[in-house]
Amino acid sequence: LNAALGLPPPDADADEARPEVAAARARAAFHAIAGRVCPGRLYEYASAEEHAAAVTAFRRACLAFRVLRDAERRRVYYAVGFGGLRASEAYQEESVFEVEAWEVRRSFLEGDEQGDREYLLLHGPEGPPPDPTAAARYEARYGAHQ
Repeated sequence: LNAALGLPPPDADADEARPEVAAARARAAFHAIAGRVCPGRLYEYASAEEHAAAVTAFRRACLAFRVLRDAERRRVYYAVGFGGLRASEAYQEESVFEVEAWEVRRSFLEGDEQGDREYLLLHGPEGPPPDPTAAARYEARYGAHQ
């Protein structure tokens, strides 16, 4: 999931020691990537393959964001992996796997959660200056999307 947001490999010990830092990194990475991989930004002449790739990348980024910004879900993911997270989510009232990607993006951009709202107040709707290494890591893994 870290790769879906262009983040370095997980460091569970550091993230558990400073969960607010891990959540802030997830917010910044999601804000930087979500606009680039948003399927709504494709032109109408994009191929079916380009659209499918954009939808997959967008959903992956939204799922990664939902998991990595939440300390408990992030802890479960780092401890038992993706399969364990999926099993754990079966017992949640609202599973991260059942939330529509567009709703995740809308909720973030409207600042529905306190941490998201604070991030947007500090960085504005455009976000912080892009991190060229994050973009390069993302494009190396998933390819360039317009």
